[in-house]
Amino acid sequence: MDGFPTAESGEGAAGERFGEANVLLCLKHEHLAAIPTVSCTVSIDADGSLACDLTPGDCVVFDGALTPHGRTPLGAGENVILVSFGFRAREQAPPTVAHLPPAPL
Repeated sequence: MDGFPTAESGEGAAGERFGEANVLLCLKHEHLAAIPTVSCTVSIDADGSLACDLTPGDCVVFDGALTPHGRTPLGAGENVILVSFGFRAREQAPPTVAHLPPAPL
């Protein structure tokens, strides 16, 4: 991909350093139609939190070492299967967690 950080350089297109390129790919996401609220993947950065309701075939790419991330609790009858791929740069950016908003409750 053009502009995607490479393991060889450890840098993005604009010279930004990264820690790990993580890819989460959704293989399965089933839930009861009667329950409108479903679990989602959440990441947090300086701009706030981002919730991704992934459906089968969807993926999200982020810096797994420098981006706090997780999943909201599964609802009744909900089933999710994700596969995660992680790629490390030879020279990783120093980890920092400054200036992040509080985690969503």
